[in-house]
Amino acid sequence: PLDMWAVPRALRGETVTNAEYMLRRKDTGETWTGSYSFSPIRDNNGAIVGSVVVGRDITELKRSEAALKQSEARYRALFEMSRDALMTIDSSSWWFTTCNASTISMFRARDDADIVSRAPWEFSPERQPDGGASPEKAVEMMETAMRTGSHFFEWTHQRLTGELFPATILLTRIDIEGQT
Repeated sequence: PLDMWAVPRALRGETVTNAEYMLRRKDTGETWTGSYSFSPIRDNNGAIVGSVVVGRDITELKRSEAALKQSEARYRALFEMSRDALMTIDSSSWWFTTCNASTISMFRARDDADIVSRAPWEFSPERQPDGGASPEKAVEMMETAMRTGSHFFEWTHQRLTGELFPATILLTRIDIEGQT
């Protein structure tokens, strides 16, 4: 945000850091954003005799921030508006960390709080159709996806209402900022 009061504060002797300004070049009309810091210089009696001003052009930084914000909004919309149930799982606990509205609807939950911080097998019957225990099979499927990059399989889930339903699952390992 632009800090219109930075210069008056600096003139009163306050130290001001990272005050932002938008400037327009008269010759080209180009707008750029600057960040300035002001520090007063005082004499032995404490009177202000000058100021150190440090400025830098942060136009590219602001453009990058805007592009990142737009990208985040685009991918957030894709996640939220998908008709497919989408969830993320923490690879250390195997708990759901996020889910979209389609997931909430599929499991007949009230909101995402009914789903996040719970494990996938908590939305499954005790055993899968092949007789395998859901918790052990779920971990096996997730470990396969972690090892191979993705894993597609059929699964029986259980809604919060108790109703069983068949599903096809695609688990995909995704690494974001060094975290899987």
